[in-house]
Amino acid sequence: MEYPGAHFTRPWRRLLLSLTMLGFFIIAPAVIISTIGYKYNWIEKKLKATGALSIDVAPSQARVYLNGTKLPGNLPLRLNHVPPGNYTVRLTNAEFYDWQKDLTIRSNETVYLKDIILIKKNESIALRSGTFTALTLSPDGRYLVFTSSSAKNREVWLLNTEIATANAVMSLVATSTALTFSWSPKNDYAAIITGNSPSLKITLVPAATPERTIPLGALVAGSVKKIEWANSTDPALYVNIDKKLLLVSPLTKEVQVIKKNNNFIDWFFENNRLWALQMASSTREITIVKDALGFSSIIHTFATEETTMATSTSWQLNEANGETALLQNTKKQEQILINNQGSFKLPSGTSRISPFQNWWFIWSPWELWGYTGKGEPFLLNRSGEKLNNVVPIDEFNTVALIWENRVTAFFPNYGTQQTIINRPINSLAANPKQRIIYFADDQGLWKLPY
Repeated sequence: MEYPGAHFTRPWRRLLLSLTMLGFFIIAPAVIISTIGYKYNWIEKKLKATGALSIDVAPSQARVYLNGTKLPGNLPLRLNHVPPGNYTVRLTNAEFYDWQKDLTIRSNETVYLKDIILIKKNESIALRSGTFTALTLSPDGRYLVFTSSSAKNREVWLLNTEIATANAVMSLVATSTALTFSWSPKNDYAAIITGNSPSLKITLVPAATPERTIPLGALVAGSVKKIEWANSTDPALYVNIDKKLLLVSPLTKEVQVIKKNNNFIDWFFENNRLWALQMASSTREITIVKDALGFSSIIHTFATEETTMATSTSWQLNEANGETALLQNTKKQEQILINNQGSFKLPSGTSRISPFQNWWFIWSPWELWGYTGKGEPFLLNRSGEKLNNVVPIDEFNTVALIWENRVTAFFPNYGTQQTIINRPINSLAANPKQRIIYFADDQGLWKLPY
């Protein structure tokens, strides 16, 4: 039917319908193909599957460069239909150090850059002048204990980081005496540990009143082999004296006997659960026992060349957490990580469990290994530069690597690092919540917000 004077006649309507259907059958497949991750490559003249890149880092004002080209938009950012290939991503902000990573985007895969906080550029702030070592920060970040050294003696100092005042706590005439510090995990009590096992000398320091030090010898008598802080609200110490395992309270002066005849080679408390390293009397093998004071279970047994308790002191139980234990051979630079999937030898000598996400860091001067609580440990970094220490500095397990001549921020999830202190230092401690590093060198004690 045609209306008089109509210009949109039947032939035109048929043409429009035909064009619409043709457009649908051309465009719809293109949309579907694009949606499922394909893109036409005009150079190769064929359809190719694409990948994607998702970036979500802090600060959100960071600019993103992909192969040198600035990407528009703010973070978080997602790029779809990225041709497969190798790319360089650079994150930059004038107030922060640049972060750069080479990556590969593959077909039908999304590469995620997340859980990254850029390191802020700041000048170091001098707190004290002198030569300082052994910086150890309290769990809440309020107090810093450290040593100052001279040709004649060493002094132990306690710094209140909130008001930047310091008090001398102890003086040691013998500069060669072994000295370490240990903080109670839930309160501001520090233990100053001097000497060597089995004749350790322990001095307890309440940080709020550092002038009221408590010699452990005033609470218990005997030769101290080892101590560990209990994971309790009030300060309490597990103390190994002779063959007894005790729990000592510096507040109440109460002493509780945990085990009278302690035949452990070594021991470790995980949230007040006792792990023990023991010698099996029948097989002369070393066993790792979990929950040794309760429903004990043998986690692992391994043969050793040592045949008596008197000669089995080359093994120490360094760490224990969940279903994993870490043993240290004190006669050579070797550790054994043991979990329910087996045992793994590592050519390393130092370890630290991060307070974040149950990451373990295990290192030697030339290698850094990681472990996430299950599976096998994995190599994070190998270098000809000497590595002295590893300190976690944020909740994503970015760590400060203290090398022989500099300090870098290392991002273990991505294998990238950047120099943040470009000179040798003696010691470093970090407050991840406030993002502050304290470090010491031969010129002084410094504070570095990051």
